[in-house]
Amino acid sequence: MAPAPSSPDDSKGYWGPPTSTLDWCEENYVSSYYIAEYWNTISNLFMIVLPIISSVYMWRENVESRFIWANLSLFVVGIGSWCFHMTLLYGMQLLDELPMVWGSIVMVYISYESCAKPGNLNLKLLLALIVYCSVLTYIYLTVIDPLIHQVGYGFLVFLLVGRGIYLLRYHGRHKNKFLYAYCLGLYVFAFILWNIDNNVCPSIRSVRKSMPFPLGAATQLHGWWHIMAGTSTHCFVILMCHFRSSYLRREAKLEYTAGLIPFIRHPRKGHEMNHNM
Repeated sequence: MAPAPSSPDDSKGYWGPPTSTLDWCEENYVSSYYIAEYWNTISNLFMIVLPIISSVYMWRENVESRFIWANLSLFVVGIGSWCFHMTLLYGMQLLDELPMVWGSIVMVYISYESCAKPGNLNLKLLLALIVYCSVLTYIYLTVIDPLIHQVGYGFLVFLLVGRGIYLLRYHGRHKNKFLYAYCLGLYVFAFILWNIDNNVCPSIRSVRKSMPFPLGAATQLHGWWHIMAGTSTHCFVILMCHFRSSYLRREAKLEYTAGLIPFIRHPRKGHEMNHNM
């Protein structure tokens, strides 16, 4: 994937000229001297704040710690993405991309262990995931090509989609199916916007320039990718938590904030403890 055309003002920002291998469609240092890509940066607030709220919620609901770790992995991705888009420095790019891969193995683990016994730690699966990420990280740091990261991350997403379909087919309930469709639909739509932003950037910039502030912000499609992909990931964690509660025969209810953001509630406290994996 080729980076977006560089701006003549790239060197005028606080962080200097970009050193990252990618530069997105948002014009650099237009809205702030201290933030290279303003909208692509602040859109990460969703991925930072939402997992914190969800973690506190889950702690109060006394769910297994694996789901809190999943939330925290999304939080780390949000922080890394914030730093990357704020600076467009290569080191910060790695802080964004590598947590995406390592955080995804947490999602893979909680999904493939949704029917495991309480307190069980699948060392074989955990080791396999760690080896996969370690090898991918080494290759990516050696052969500096964003496509390597995208393919490696895409494979993990493929595993998650497949696992979700399997669980729905053999263990699904009506609410599970709706939440999975919502989760998958959000992610697919976000991915479409991500690709549009990458492939027709000159046209998007032309339209953006013709729109008054702040309406032009609506054309920052990479920012929408952050919001929708972050929401989708949150939904997936809630979905897996609901599956897990069903397996443990623990009553669980899905509640939606503003009709869009799901959370899980347990009317009766079960035997799960936060320190259990």
